[in-house]
Amino acid sequence: MQVVSPLPQLYYLANFLELLEGVQQQYSEILPKPYGQFIHRFQRLSPNAQALLVRLLSRKGNYFRLAKLNYPELGELATAVEALAAEQMVALQPPVAADEWLPLFTKKEWLAKITAGLVPGLQADLGWKRTEMDSALQTALTELSPDQALELAQEPIVELRAQPLFAWLKLLYFGNARQDLSEFVLRDLALSQFEPYAINRQTRLFADWAQVSDHMAVVELADRWQNTAGDDIEALVALAEQVPTPTGEPQDARLERKCGQLLCDIARQLERLGALSQAQRLFAKTGELPARERQARILVSRGLPEQAIILCRAMTESPASDDEFEFAHAFAYRVAKKLPLAYWPKPTVYQPPTEHWRCPKEPGEWGARLPEWAVAKKLSASGRCFYVENHLFLTVFALVYWPVFFAPVAGAFSHPFQSQPHDLYSQDFLKRRPDVLAKTEAWAFSAGPDGHLPLPCLLQRLEQKNGINHSLVFWPAVDEALLTLAIENISVKDWRAIFDYLWGDLRARRKGLPDLIYFPSAGGAELIEVKGPGDKLQTHQRRWLAFFHQAGIAHRVVNVAWQ
Repeated sequence: MQVVSPLPQLYYLANFLELLEGVQQQYSEILPKPYGQFIHRFQRLSPNAQALLVRLLSRKGNYFRLAKLNYPELGELATAVEALAAEQMVALQPPVAADEWLPLFTKKEWLAKITAGLVPGLQADLGWKRTEMDSALQTALTELSPDQALELAQEPIVELRAQPLFAWLKLLYFGNARQDLSEFVLRDLALSQFEPYAINRQTRLFADWAQVSDHMAVVELADRWQNTAGDDIEALVALAEQVPTPTGEPQDARLERKCGQLLCDIARQLERLGALSQAQRLFAKTGELPARERQARILVSRGLPEQAIILCRAMTESPASDDEFEFAHAFAYRVAKKLPLAYWPKPTVYQPPTEHWRCPKEPGEWGARLPEWAVAKKLSASGRCFYVENHLFLTVFALVYWPVFFAPVAGAFSHPFQSQPHDLYSQDFLKRRPDVLAKTEAWAFSAGPDGHLPLPCLLQRLEQKNGINHSLVFWPAVDEALLTLAIENISVKDWRAIFDYLWGDLRARRKGLPDLIYFPSAGGAELIEVKGPGDKLQTHQRRWLAFFHQAGIAHRVVNVAWQ
């Protein structure tokens, strides 16, 4: 059992200082003056004042009761608060909006204030629910001047004013608005391990401040989208018009994706509201999924089926994903059937080899996966069978291409807590790493099509990398024995076909692989998808089975019925 060492008292301050150092090392020459000044002013503060600010930045809200701030490791807080106020990082006794007052006090405390006559024009009602009391308070507090509201508090109030700058610093460090200082804690507790890839100005995510500003604009617009009235068409259109149009060089695929996703979300809501022309215009501005699918559906709804078929043809000729390709074929076929002069061939669906087994329903070693266990137990009489689902092939894929995933490429890594490069799912991921890709594949496939992947090197890499966070890998699912069997029984030709298929649409194809891998005593390997009573093949599973058919890789489906 792993023993976790306790964190030092001011661990959170050390982590924040590390974040600041990372931002300075990567971006000091492009930081606008206010950001550099903030860092300099923060570094001048006493450790207690620094630590208090980090504590406040880690809490929800911007307003706090000084009397309720309790951090024993910091001792008396008044001096630290005054130091922060002198640097304008907090404000003491600030004007507070009515709705900001409500969460500062408990229901019991508010009732006491109302009963004491501190809220003019409001009588206490002991039968109030909290929501009812808040509604009444909202109205009453709106009538108060800021000075009257502060008198109502009867104690010092602190406003945090560094939050906007902190949001920018997190964006610079993490590259997104999602991660926070908890990442450092998981690392410090040894609960997360990461590859020691290079982080410097050459690999940083943002090339210039304009790029940073565009990313923050999308973050803020996404927040506004969440708070925009869902039935206000004019507000939705106005919001969409503010979404940036990425035009910088080099191309920022992550920004394009964020902008495209936001436009798709807004356009989808407009479509639901019946604003079809506005929705179609927004969908046409982005290549994000499912923009072209929605455009085709809207064209049919607007009585333009011929244009929908033309768009579907473009999707089949240059699909953005497997989903889009299959949608275009199926949708165009349905639309064409209703048109006198249009023709579209009926889509074909691959039917994999399928067997029907009757098995005893017995508890097994795989928990709730009783059908898979029943099939594996039966097959074990003539070979070895493992439950692998997506884990085996993705782990081998990650081990083989490990140097490619963690190559020091511009925009790939900006902080030490990444389980994948920032651009993993961009269309030009491999094109941006030609040398390391060529070297990796020359090493991995050196034995020729009928040979095997380099087992000793992969076993060594499995041992070295085991436990390191990788977005494609679940380490407990693959051990040396399973890896050895897989490498010894699957040819380079088949591995390479699987790897190439994964690279074709990694985001979508990382799921859907068969449940079991079976190694017959006579040699070789077979992939088996197991379906219990009432279970059916999913679309992404069918795609993998169709690929195995095209690649000549042994596979089947086993439908289990209980005896």
